[in-house]
Amino acid sequence: MPSLHNWAHVCSNLVNCSRVRLGMTSMPYTKPHLKFALALQHQGILESVEIGGKKPPNPFEEIDPKDRVELANRLIDSPWDAYPDPTDRTTPDRTYQEPPRNPADRRIWVGLKYFYNEPVIRKIKMISKPSKHNVELSLEQLRWIVKGRKTAQVEGLERPGELLFLSTTAGILESRQALQRQLGGTAICRLY
Repeated sequence: MPSLHNWAHVCSNLVNCSRVRLGMTSMPYTKPHLKFALALQHQGILESVEIGGKKPPNPFEEIDPKDRVELANRLIDSPWDAYPDPTDRTTPDRTYQEPPRNPADRRIWVGLKYFYNEPVIRKIKMISKPSKHNVELSLEQLRWIVKGRKTAQVEGLERPGELLFLSTTAGILESRQALQRQLGGTAICRLY
């Protein structure tokens, strides 16, 4: 697991970029950060995760404003055209950029998600902090936390949609996934 200072920087960057309504942000490329970003995407918190360079990846192709009215009218008549058959594709949605060969130049670009114009990421609270030791959770403690009960070091999950991420032997998992796999681990952060 990387330094807890790095985790704190990544988490505060995600919260700050969500608050100012950015569509995309980046974080340093490390394997644990990539696993964390993929865990967030798996839980539906992030829109996309992509490895790239210092410049952001190419956006999806923009529709010409003149064609938007025609497209809107066509979708009213046949809404199934909004979901094209992937087997009919001949070109990708966007051009793919090759990540830099030098690992120091690589960045993880994440697309932030919003629901009714409100950020999905409202707050991320570090549990294992740089000023303290790592907070290890056993399987029994994890069961109590998921049920909403407090343990000695960690509050229970009480808010709707609240997530707790752990670093386990199987990688970075959300608390409910860790329970399904019967794994305890180091508590990283909680997100709500």
